[in-house]
Amino acid sequence: MKEAPVLIFIVNPLAVAISKSLTTDERVSEICNTFFCAQGAL
Repeated sequence: MKEAPVLIFIVNPLAVAISKSLTTDERVSEICNTFFCAQGAL
């Protein structure tokens, strides 16, 4: 069996725009929110 790269997109409707400048604390919060949204979707 061959292996292939996989790309997973997680959509978080509560997230801020990707082009918005964020502080380090805001960036960490966004990462955590996305992680928890992904866990809830499983």
